[in-house]
Amino acid sequence: MTLGEAVLETTRELDLRFRDLLIRRAALLPQGDPLRLSDRQIRGLLEYDPGVRGGRRPDPGEEDDDWDSPENGDMITHLALTAHPSPIPLLRDVPRLQALALTSLDLAYCTLPADLDRLVTVLPSGLRALGLRGVRAPTSPDVMKLWPHGMGSLGRKLVVLRTLDLSEFPVNSAAPVHLHLGSGPNEEWHLGVHPLLALLKPLLQPAGAHLPSLRVLRLAGILDEPPDTSTLHSSRLYLHEDQTRKNRMTTDRVSEMLKSGGERSHWVEVQWE
Repeated sequence: MTLGEAVLETTRELDLRFRDLLIRRAALLPQGDPLRLSDRQIRGLLEYDPGVRGGRRPDPGEEDDDWDSPENGDMITHLALTAHPSPIPLLRDVPRLQALALTSLDLAYCTLPADLDRLVTVLPSGLRALGLRGVRAPTSPDVMKLWPHGMGSLGRKLVVLRTLDLSEFPVNSAAPVHLHLGSGPNEEWHLGVHPLLALLKPLLQPAGAHLPSLRVLRLAGILDEPPDTSTLHSSRLYLHEDQTRKNRMTTDRVSEMLKSGGERSHWVEVQWE
């Protein structure tokens, strides 16, 4: 047995609350920090069966009856994998991690695959909270082709999700205004759609079937600034402003998406800051 294996065996004897705290604190360290936990170490902390002590299960009379034990003290419910370069292999093992009953997952600043369905496949359907703040997208031209489908799959699967954080999403910059200059009645303006709108639509619609239990949607850092219309021809200014309201990221557009396809049974709080 190596020294690392011996230390890992020792940490398995820690109370679950301390192991939960250890995983959360280690996830806050930057990538490359030697104190960050590896996937193997996280698995080791979560594979421990809380009902087994010293290789055997305690007799009924031996079980602790601490007055300050939390109600769910025998399971860890939150997993923080902040800034993980590839979280899918670890998430694939979640069903067999005996100390984990995952209802809250934080993937902030993680690197996600171009095929977002790969992530959706390994997410537990019973998640109540999911953090995707500042996730990193691979440098692939297929991202904006594949991610809308993946977001639709996410919306259909997570039917009990209550809190979703999409703040600082990687496609948070507005698409540029594309102009096609014709002449006379054939003159047209083509305005690009905000990339995140293309992802929110399949995620949230129809409202009755996609994320039906959603209560809190965090979208900090993605609101568009008003477009500069000073250089547009005055005869087309109204059309440009109308398309701007339709295609840019605004509070009204998000509200419309939350309602479209059937009224939700409760109010969804959108947090912009």
